[in-house]
Amino acid sequence: MRRFEMVEGKASKFWEVEVQDNLVVVHFGRIGTKGQSRTKKHISNLSARYHADERIKEKLAEGYLEIK
Repeated sequence: MRRFEMVEGKASKFWEVEVQDNLVVVHFGRIGTKGQSRTKKHISNLSARYHADERIKEKLAEGYLEIK
């Protein structure tokens, strides 16, 4: 699972993504809370990985930083 966070001004959010076979599981919310989860089913693992990579690019463009 890869985790990204954005802390600027009053915003303090996290976003996590994981590919499980043909599923993309996203967990997000405010840092310090339980957050919410969303799962999206894709045709294949390749399609799921591509979708996750595109979403990661979007989050980085929005100002999120990856937490390692």
